[in-house]
Amino acid sequence: MRTAGIADRDRRLAELVVGKGAYYVSVYKAVCPNGACIEYAKGDVPLQFDAGHLTTEGSMMVARLLVGLGIRNVLAPPAQRAGGLSSRRATPL
Repeated sequence: MRTAGIADRDRRLAELVVGKGAYYVSVYKAVCPNGACIEYAKGDVPLQFDAGHLTTEGSMMVARLLVGLGIRNVLAPPAQRAGGLSSRRATPL
């Protein structure tokens, strides 16, 4: 069962973090695109083994999803970031 209100809390946290000039990478958006959450990492292997912890396979899957959202660009040194991103012009991913 998903925690009630998680989408709203994720949105508010993104606004707070970005408002302070930092980057926010939403694991919620990666794992629950369009509000439909991924439940299995691979075959019958669950993404999580309880409400707050990922399985090994789930951790690897979430890492791949975050890379797909652009976390690699956010973590790169400023001179190597695509699109001229800087910490002063942060946006939620």
